[in-house]
Amino acid sequence: MRNIKDKISAGKAVTCSPTPKTRKCLSCGTNRIKPGRRYCSKQCRQQIQWVLSLSKGLLKTFNARYAAYYFTHEYVVLDVLPSWSKTISSFTYARAQGNKPAQDLKTLILKAGSEWHHLVNNNTSRSFASLSLLENSSKKYMDPNSIKPGTNPKPRLSKHETKCLKILKLDRNDLSSNSNHLKINRPTKVWQRSITLTWAVMQKNLRD
Repeated sequence: MRNIKDKISAGKAVTCSPTPKTRKCLSCGTNRIKPGRRYCSKQCRQQIQWVLSLSKGLLKTFNARYAAYYFTHEYVVLDVLPSWSKTISSFTYARAQGNKPAQDLKTLILKAGSEWHHLVNNNTSRSFASLSLLENSSKKYMDPNSIKPGTNPKPRLSKHETKCLKILKLDRNDLSSNSNHLKINRPTKVWQRSITLTWAVMQKNLRD
């Protein structure tokens, strides 16, 4: 279930993984989705991004280096790999009938946060509260590399950016190469400013 990677900001890489056999929207779970897409609509993309933003505080509390979200018909799961550990902690929540995966993920995040605050309010230190939750959900049999994001993702380019690549005689894979600057033909003065700007935009899309 860990084939599709999705990142959020704040230094936390989050994997969102539907089933490998049928591509599904990462927010609502429908299989009516266009090839190569992770969401069926703009609204679904915005919803899951909002839910994932709720997890930032929880991931920071757990000192997470990587986290992975995925779902089945029965459960939503949030796997967390702390920066100081080689063991994944897996937080699971049973799906509610009629709910979208994004809604159940929000409930899971709020539930885990509530449990952490309950421990802290009962005179438990913040660090020990985090450690307790992580240890109670630890899954030592899981490979910690399974939730790490890909190192060389191919960027999505607009028609204009693709056209500029042809002008530069470059391939999409060259954007991920450390030696891509060696492959760029010297631009003329007329094209130099436009090409430099477009190249910066494409590199920004790759980082995002």
